Amino acid sequence: MIQLDLSRKMLIPDDGQQAVGGGYVYPVGNGSLTVSAAISADHDIRLPLFTTAPKNAVKVRLEASSDQISLHKMPGRDILETGTDVTLEREFDQIILRCSRISREAGDLLLRVQYFDGHLRQLEDLIVRLTVFRLSLAVDADRDGYVDYHNPNKRGWKWGPQGFGAVLPVNCEIDQKTKKGQAIVNPSDSDADLLACGPLKLKDLCPIFIRKQGPDLPPGMSLSLQVTDATANKIRIYHGGSGKDNVVIGPGQARFDIKDIDSELELWAEALRYPSPRFDGLVTVELFLFYRDLLVCKDKVILRVAPWCMASTTWNADTIYITKFPKGENDQIIRDLQVIAGQAGVSLSQVPSDPQRGNHFLQDELEIGFSETPRRLYEVVLDSPNRFCRKGFVYKRLLGNAFAYIVRRDKNCRVSNLDKFGNLEVSPPLSVHGRHFPLGRIVMGGSLPGAGREQRLMRKLRRFLYAQAVQEPVEIHTNWLRVRHVDELLTFVPAPDTPKGFKLLLASPNTCYRLMREVERIHGGDVLMFEGRRRYGGGTSSNAAIPVGDLLENHNMMAANFEYQNYIEWNRSILKRELNLRDSDIIDVPVLFKHSRRGARAYFPNMVNMAVLGRHLVIPKPFGPKVEPEMKLALKQATAPGQYDVFETYMREELNPLGLQCYFIQDWEVYYKRFGNIHCGTNVLRRRPKRHNERWWDAEPLFSFSIDAEHDVREEAVGRFE
Repeated sequence: MIQLDLSRKMLIPDDGQQAVGGGYVYPVGNGSLTVSAAISADHDIRLPLFTTAPKNAVKVRLEASSDQISLHKMPGRDILETGTDVTLEREFDQIILRCSRISREAGDLLLRVQYFDGHLRQLEDLIVRLTVFRLSLAVDADRDGYVDYHNPNKRGWKWGPQGFGAVLPVNCEIDQKTKKGQAIVNPSDSDADLLACGPLKLKDLCPIFIRKQGPDLPPGMSLSLQVTDATANKIRIYHGGSGKDNVVIGPGQARFDIKDIDSELELWAEALRYPSPRFDGLVTVELFLFYRDLLVCKDKVILRVAPWCMASTTWNADTIYITKFPKGENDQIIRDLQVIAGQAGVSLSQVPSDPQRGNHFLQDELEIGFSETPRRLYEVVLDSPNRFCRKGFVYKRLLGNAFAYIVRRDKNCRVSNLDKFGNLEVSPPLSVHGRHFPLGRIVMGGSLPGAGREQRLMRKLRRFLYAQAVQEPVEIHTNWLRVRHVDELLTFVPAPDTPKGFKLLLASPNTCYRLMREVERIHGGDVLMFEGRRRYGGGTSSNAAIPVGDLLENHNMMAANFEYQNYIEWNRSILKRELNLRDSDIIDVPVLFKHSRRGARAYFPNMVNMAVLGRHLVIPKPFGPKVEPEMKLALKQATAPGQYDVFETYMREELNPLGLQCYFIQDWEVYYKRFGNIHCGTNVLRRRPKRHNERWWDAEPLFSFSIDAEHDVREEAVGRFE
C-alpha cells in the first residue's frame, strides 16, 4: 500500500522512504497543486491528514468526482461521506482511499483535498488526479484445466478435495544428444535427478497470465516478474514458446522486466526438479509494479510441483514388458504370457536382452510411475540406482511416447538388493485414521527397527520417495530374506465388490503347513511335491521331488519357517495399522522358505510374486502336492477330474469368487532358478481406471502443509490498515 504525503505533495511507501508510485507534482496556479497518481484497484491509498496538515489547519474537506471513490475513516474504517468537513484529530489521523472503477483514460478520477483554519479560511487546495488500473497474475487455482481470473485462492495452496492452488509439471529436457538422438547421462551427477524426457508441449505446461485493465502505465512505471534465486534454479518460465530463446525466468535468471502490456501477457511454466528434502515443491511467483526502482504494489501466485507417483497393481494394465533371453530359455513363458495378455486385453512387448548387464529381472531395474497436472497425466520412469536402466528400452520404447526418466542415487554408495524396485509396491487408494490416500501408500522393505545396524533403501532414494508426500511410505521388515524384496511377501489384487475394493495377498508358511498336513492326514505322507523338477546349486543339480511326509518331518525347516512366520506377523501388524486393514482384507498365500546363511529364499516358486493384469493373475506354478478329486482337504471342490495341485486349487478357490482368473505359468528353470519369479521378470505399464476420479492433490499428507490464501491476504490487510 502507498501513502500520500500531502505536506510534500508526493506518494511515499508505508515505511516513509523516498517518493514512490506514479506520483508527480506540478503547480496549477493560485497556490493550488495537482498530484497525479497511478494506483491499482486492488490496493488502497492512505491519506495521513493530521500529521501532514498545514500550520493552523483545523478542518479538512474531501470531495470525490465519482461514487467509485470511497473514503474510509481510520481506525474504525467508517465510510466518510464526500464533501463533509472532518475535524483534524490525532486519533483520526488517516483516511483510506479506495477506487473500485478502472480508469478509461489517464487521470479521469479526481479527489479534492481542502484544509481550513478555525475561521473556515482555506489554507491549501490540493487536487489528486488518479489513474486507476488493475494488474494481476492469473493461474489455474481451482485445478480445472483453465486459468481463473480474480481467484483469491491463487495466493495459497491447499491439499484435499476442497483444496486449491496451481500445479506445476516437471519436465526433464534432453539438453544434449548423441548422433543417434539419445541423451547424454552423467552418472556422477547425483543432483541431476531429471536426466531425460520427451519434451512437454507448451499447452501441457502451467499457464501464468499477467493481466492489465486500464490505460497505459504512466512514465517511469514498470512491471517485473520475480522469483528467488533458489527458485529460479528449479523452474523455467517461457514467453512465446518453449524453446531456450524464450526463457524469461530460469537458472541464473530470476527476474523478467516488462515495459508494459496491452491487456494480457501469456507465460508458461515448468519445474526442473521434483520435490526433495531440500525442496518442498512450493514455488512463489510475484509480480511487482515499480516507479523507477521503488515498489508501488505487487501480486503473487503459489504453485506446487507435481510429485512422482507409483501406479497401483489394481490399475488397468496397458502393456506388459518381458526380457527375451538370448538363448530362448523363456520362449515358452513368452508364448504363454502372450495368450494370457490377449485374454486380458493387454499388449505384450519383448525387450531385447543386454548380455553386458546379466540381469533378466526387468522389475528390479525400473518403476514406471507417473506425474499429473489438471491438463494431463504423463508416465515417468524411475530408474533403480542399481544400474542405469536399459537405455535402448527406455528411449526407444518409452520416451517416444512422452515418457520422462529420472534417477535418484547417492554418490559412492554401495548399492544393495534393497535398492532394486522389486522392493517397492504401492497399495490401492485407501483411508487411514481419517486421512485419505487417493493414490495409496508405498510399501518398501528394510530392517527390523532396533535390530542392530539398520539397513534401508539408499538414503537419497528413500528421502525422494518420502518427499513426494502423497504416497507416504510404509516400511516393513524384509532383511531376513536373501533378496530382501517386498514382492516376495505381498501383492495387491483388485476386488471391486469388497468393502476396500482390493485384497492384500500375504505370504504364509503357516498356511502351507496346514495344507500339507491335510494332505498327509487324508492321503498319507507319500504324496510327492515338485515332481519332475530339479534343484540347482554348486554347479550341480538334483531331483527336487519330495514326499509331503518327509517335508513335514524336516524340523529344521519347520523351525526356520516358524521364525519367518513371526517376521511376517510383525509385518502383518504394521500393514493392518498403516493401511487400515482387517483380517478379512488379507488372503494368506501358501509359501515355504528355505534357510541359508545369506537369507531365506522361497523353497518353491513363490505365488505371491505374480503379475497382475486387471482381473487376470499370472502366477508362478508351485508344483505342489497332487491329490485325487475325492480328497477335499480344506478345499471346497476339485476343479477338474483327475489329480490336481492343492496349492493351485487353494488359490483359485480364494481368488475366483472375487472375479479373478488365475493362470499358472511354469518358471522353475527360468526365473525361480535365478531367485525370482514372474513379477520379477516382467514390468507393467498401467493406466488409471476411468472411474478413478481422484487426483494426488486430493490427498492430505502428513509430511506437507497447506498455505491458506485467505489468511495470507488477511495478514497483509492488517499490515496495511493498522
